[in-house]
Amino acid sequence: MMDRPKTRIYMLYFFPLLSGALLFLSFPEKDFYLLAWIALAPLLIALYGAKKKEAFIAGLLTGIVYFFGTAYWIYHSINASFFFET
Repeated sequence: MMDRPKTRIYMLYFFPLLSGALLFLSFPEKDFYLLAWIALAPLLIALYGAKKKEAFIAGLLTGIVYFFGTAYWIYHSINASFFFET
């Protein structure tokens, strides 16, 4: 059985990272849209009973994974040649 501090660290880092990854996979390019319905559940589990600082870190980790996972579309939208064809 895991001791209490290891379990808390697991919940503070793994669950928010998992939540961000699930949100990224539900983005249209990957098209696992059904994951959007359960993607925030790991984050909510991590937030249960968390202190303010821990909750902030968990939300930040989720947001960072989701943002950098979905930022690829910026390149395609800037360099899309079909907008500038004459």
